[in-house]
Amino acid sequence: MFFASLKAEIGTRVFATRAEARRKVFACINYYNNQ
Repeated sequence: MFFASLKAEIGTRVFATRAEARRKVFACINYYNNQ
């Protein structure tokens, strides 16, 4: 379930840098871990 949500939220988005993509992924992980 988590990976489907992650893919739906950021799957097709283009990030300017790898660091920006990592921040978004970590933000999603943090959000779901705190629910």
